[in-house]
Amino acid sequence: MRGNDDARRTSISAYDADCRAVINFLQTESTVNPQKIGTLGFCIGGHLSFRAAFASEIKASACCYPTGIPSGKLGLGIADTIQRVSEIKGEMLLVLGTLDPHIPESDRNIL
Repeated sequence: MRGNDDARRTSISAYDADCRAVINFLQTESTVNPQKIGTLGFCIGGHLSFRAAFASEIKASACCYPTGIPSGKLGLGIADTIQRVSEIKGEMLLVLGTLDPHIPESDRNIL
């Protein structure tokens, strides 16, 4: 419950800044191939994985049951995620469940 409450109170810009910080960190690590950085997320993490794919450094993303992409529901405010799809240059895997109550059929059809 606390995690969900924290997620609802987090600004979209804070989520994006955290993503950028992780990418910057990974690029400095000698054990990381900067040409093979990818993302994986479930539920809200699926939405964040999708947004991470806007960064040119992200070569592949797996977004499992990503909530709120068409509606923009993500933390505080309304995210522009669906409007920015054309920015994604890497590979993308979307996993959607037809019985998932958090992603309505209308959203699945958009994705």
